[in-house]
Amino acid sequence: MSATQVVLLALVVVAFALGWLARSRRERAFKSHASHPRRILELDQTLGAALTAFQAALGLWQLEGDDISALGRQALATFEHQRGAARSVAEKNADLGPAVTGAIAALDALVLDPYRQGTTLSEEYLRRLLRRERALTAARHALLRAGIEDRSP
Repeated sequence: MSATQVVLLALVVVAFALGWLARSRRERAFKSHASHPRRILELDQTLGAALTAFQAALGLWQLEGDDISALGRQALATFEHQRGAARSVAEKNADLGPAVTGAIAALDALVLDPYRQGTTLSEEYLRRLLRRERALTAARHALLRAGIEDRSP
């Protein structure tokens, strides 16, 4: 395993740990206010897992350029798996409102097909992906806000 792969693996582990800590804090604050806390949190968690997988794959793409490695292919497969899991949870919870549709649309906008095809990541495409990543984060916040507002008198 090369030094680059070790560093990247360490970054993924740190990102996972930070996400885990943030998730538990987020859950405690949310459970007391939401109308459907378990359903909304389940969707938010799957969206968060997909976002983390996207970030790992994007990081590898930035390091590898147009030469996708086995680790890169695994990162893409993980992202696709997490995206599918998020879609599945969203379909089960479509009755929670338009915030669910918005979150899935934001997730679907994260497209890494050029990486799979061996294309070098351009600055323009990176900026586009980062804007879409921020849109997904905003959609996750909107989902949580919608759950809280549903419960308001």
